[in-house]
Amino acid sequence: MPTLDFGIAGERGVAESFLVMEYVEGQTLRSLIEDLGRIPEDLVRHIGRAVTSALTAIHAEGIIHRDLKPSNILVDSRGNP
Repeated sequence: MPTLDFGIAGERGVAESFLVMEYVEGQTLRSLIEDLGRIPEDLVRHIGRAVTSALTAIHAEGIIHRDLKPSNILVDSRGNP
């Protein structure tokens, strides 16, 4: 997924970094857990591998996510995060 924009913006003396990426049609992992109650093991493994691969790639570039949680992981209609 390409990065469309990034930078630092701020109001009232508070600077925050931002990253803009393309829109993903889907739902958060948190809402998927709430909807299904229990996620099938094969889907959990698929999501886990994909998230681990993404984190490995960004860490190799010197980037740290700092807020990894189910509500920040988007899952598309095919089960891809």
